[in-house]
Amino acid sequence: MPKFVKGVSGNPAGRKPGTRNRATVWIEQLMTGDIEAVVARVVKAAKAGDMVAAKLLLDRVAPVRKRWRR
Repeated sequence: MPKFVKGVSGNPAGRKPGTRNRATVWIEQLMTGDIEAVVARVVKAAKAGDMVAAKLLLDRVAPVRKRWRR
């Protein structure tokens, strides 16, 4: 008898599929109206020479390409 049966949850009373983390939902609600202002402020800081802000922007806009092996 297999130890784990495919498609059967080990915790049937657990989270339903697609349920989102409370912290993630909370953060998204906080930033809903302010996201444009936050992005504008980070861009302004990067243009003023803030390297941390510049790295943050570049990591999101043009992430480092991952090399793959054959």
